[in-house]
Amino acid sequence: MDPGRVSRRPDGGPVHRQAEPPLLYRHAGLLAVAEKAALDLKLAPVETVTGERTPRVVTGVIVTGDAFVASLAKKDALRKEFKADATEMEGAAVAQICWQRRVPCLILQPQR
Repeated sequence: MDPGRVSRRPDGGPVHRQAEPPLLYRHAGLLAVAEKAALDLKLAPVETVTGERTPRVVTGVIVTGDAFVASLAKKDALRKEFKADATEMEGAAVAQICWQRRVPCLILQPQR
C-alpha cells in the first residue's frame, strides 16, 4: 500500500462521467516540496484537553469520509481498516476535482 493516497468509491464523476479511480495518489513533486519545507518548521507546543503536546509533521494515509466522524471508536475502526494515519472529510472531494482537471494535488491534514 502506498502511504500517500486518498481512497474513494469508484462511481462516475459529474465532470466527465467516467468512473473515478478507487484511490487518488498524492503528487510526488508536491510531497517532496512539503517534506523539505517541514524540515525547517519549528512548531510550538499547544494546549489540548489532554494536556500539552508538540505538533509534528508526518507522511501517511488520510482516509476521507462523507460524514463528520466524531466517534473515537469509528475513527479507530477506519484507521485500522485502511491503515490510515488520519481521518477527515474534505480531502477526497478536493483530490477528485484535481484528478478530473489534471491538477497536481497534495492533501495536508492536522492529525488529532
